[in-house]
Amino acid sequence: MDVTLRENIEYDGLLNYDQGLEYLKYVVDHFTNEDFQYIELGYVDTTWYSHPQYDTHYLEEAFRIVDGKFKLSAIIHPDRVNMKEWDKDLISQLSVVRIVNQDDAIPECAHDEVAYLHELGVKASVNIAYVMRKPLSTVSAMYDTALSFDPDIVYCADSSGSAMPNQILDIVNLLKSKRRNNKIGMHLHDHTSFAMANAVLVYNEKVDYTDFSVTGDGKGGGNLKTELFLPRKKILDETPLTEDMFYTILDYIQFYEKLIGRETDVNIKNYLNSLGGIFRFKSALMEKIEKESKGDHKEFIRLVLENARSDGKMTYSNGERALQ
Repeated sequence: MDVTLRENIEYDGLLNYDQGLEYLKYVVDHFTNEDFQYIELGYVDTTWYSHPQYDTHYLEEAFRIVDGKFKLSAIIHPDRVNMKEWDKDLISQLSVVRIVNQDDAIPECAHDEVAYLHELGVKASVNIAYVMRKPLSTVSAMYDTALSFDPDIVYCADSSGSAMPNQILDIVNLLKSKRRNNKIGMHLHDHTSFAMANAVLVYNEKVDYTDFSVTGDGKGGGNLKTELFLPRKKILDETPLTEDMFYTILDYIQFYEKLIGRETDVNIKNYLNSLGGIFRFKSALMEKIEKESKGDHKEFIRLVLENARSDGKMTYSNGERALQ
């Protein structure tokens, strides 16, 4: 699930609603639901401190732009929303609404919110945030409460970005051991640079959902990076890596950095350097490519792919080369 809009409109404040719609149009024009299925639009709380986040014009335009090409989600705090203020016809166009819980217990009002969303034909997810700040027994008890509300999905979030893979595995095993008909998800922050390792783990463990954002933008140490996870997901699935994909991701990062007015190419350099890891290059080869590309990012990618084809080290279990 792409959570770039939710993180940037809500926490970082890098995007306003009009820029959010511009971002959404770009994603719809350049990606498909084979890359990812869900895009989260942001919060639809009706009261939050001094201002509401439920913006009907933004939602209407988002539905118009996406036009069914992706599933759209939104998120609420259980104690900051009056669902009677929602436009039912509007909210019912969402595929899922996630109810985020940051404390050590899930409030009873979340039960009513799950039920109301089901009345509208919308899937409901109960999200347990800051799982690493809670004993596993507390997470387990919150999971039991969530399941009693009959949600479609239960998420756990490493909101402090502090979990190691073995700790994430404990959470995943708990979610899997108790689940009924619900799907499960993990939201992974990157404060300690373990988001990718944790994402690979949860993907291999058949967790149904995980979240990511372009350049990892998000609160605190940021999220799992879209540009790093999408190629890795193809490798885990042993599906072909295409030349177009690598250029599309580069253009995506450049578009986003321009949209938010960020004047640094550190995220682009991180992405380009990750290609050496994907294709298992020696550091000397990456240095040679950097020198020969002379700062031209697309030329850098072209040289990486040229060398990957001639090197042939990146193959799948069936013996076929990963790069097509």
